[in-house]
Amino acid sequence: MRLGGRLVQIETDNLSEGGAYCRSDVRFALMTRMEVSLELPVGAGREEVDSLISLQAVVVRCDPDPSARGSWSLALYFPDPGSDIHARLAGYVRTRRAAIADDTSGA
Repeated sequence: MRLGGRLVQIETDNLSEGGAYCRSDVRFALMTRMEVSLELPVGAGREEVDSLISLQAVVVRCDPDPSARGSWSLALYFPDPGSDIHARLAGYVRTRRAAIADDTSGA
């Protein structure tokens, strides 16, 4: 994403159809609107990356990250991802949930 003309990288820890929980070295003001690009990994090892998804996000929380000094925990909301992007996010979340369930069941 870009902030003041500068490209800022944020790392996603948790992703859903409606938003994401991320980490950043940059603090963001609440309600900051931004364009984000997500790389959705595919495959069992998650080495391969599906095509890039770009969508609007709004910062709804920004707290100091307790595990890393100088980093920030961000909660992002996706206000209107559009039906195609929403479907791709939902498919990714379903696939990851199934993989986690398989991992925990010993399959």
